[in-house]
Amino acid sequence: YRYTWSFNPDGSEGCVFWIDKIHARKGFRWEHPVHEVLVYTGDGPCNTIDADGIQLNHFPDYKKSRAQYLPLLELAVKEKPDDDRNMHYLGREYMYRREWDKCINTLLRHLEMPQAVWKDERCASMRFLARAYLEKGDSEQARCWYYKSIAEAPYLREPYMDFAMMLYQQQDWYGVLYLTECA
Repeated sequence: YRYTWSFNPDGSEGCVFWIDKIHARKGFRWEHPVHEVLVYTGDGPCNTIDADGIQLNHFPDYKKSRAQYLPLLELAVKEKPDDDRNMHYLGREYMYRREWDKCINTLLRHLEMPQAVWKDERCASMRFLARAYLEKGDSEQARCWYYKSIAEAPYLREPYMDFAMMLYQQQDWYGVLYLTECA
């Protein structure tokens, strides 16, 4: 079914995608304590349909605490240390909490995982590494990770813009101009 994950300030749709969280009563289970995933456990092929006309709109409460995410993500990674998705989310959560060393260690582990092949998510991990290194005062490592993030997913806008913001803070106007043009 169609899922609107975010809305723009003017009320128009932001991020929209199709999601598969409606299921039969039997033959499925939910996995992970947070950022849950629906898993098919039935016999034979899993039949799916597109549910045209069903629309779910997500309106997050930004005043609500995210405090429960970190212990749940740490539990998820402890339960399934080979789950690349939750390793990425855990590294991101450390970034949100400004725990830079934990962020770096976790995201490096994510990138080393053989099953971590989704380029968009790998790119995000690299961008978050760059931010963590920048926050720790290591702009050279940050620069390296921004270059790697662009190489990983050159079709995405975010790595160019994040790198441009770093160069803006450093008053490297030619770099800012180049990267924003690329974006």
